[in-house]
Order: sequence, then C-alpha cells, then structure tokens
Amino acid sequence: MTHGVAHVLEGGTVTVRASRTPGRLTIAIENPADRDRPRSRGTGMGLANVRARLTASYGGEARVDASEQSGVWRVELSLPATTEST
Repeated sequence: MTHGVAHVLEGGTVTVRASRTPGRLTIAIENPADRDRPRSRGTGMGLANVRARLTASYGGEARVDASEQSGVWRVELSLPATTEST
C-alpha cells in the first residue's frame, strides 16, 4: 500500500493543519502529488468508509473532501465542534 508522497521522486512533506471556529473543527492534510504517477487501482473504499463513519457519528453535520489541484493532494475533514463543561 502506498500513500502520500510515495511516488514523488524528490520526496515531500505531508502537512496537517487543524482549525476551529465556533461550532466547527476542520482538519486538512496536504502533500505534493506527482501528476505522472501510476493511477490508483483502488476502489475508493477507504474514503467511503470514512464518510460512512462520519455519517454514523454526526449525521449530515460532518464531511470529508478529497481533491488534487496544482500538484497538491488535499483531504479535509469538517466536523461539528462542541465545548464541554467540566
């Protein structure tokens, strides 16, 4: 199994960022992607499983988006954020 920068000859950095706004938590993962890499033979089952788990936990309030633009692969999770009182 290969992920992230596996096909980028120069290597690269996987960046993880998290931000919170009132009521929302967003986590973004980005890494360079080789446009000439062999295309995945996968079925997309991993992302489908993540989407199903988010739906089971948060209903329609959460989402996961994956895209590639300008040589950068990006996955973004958006979840409802609540504050807990102790």
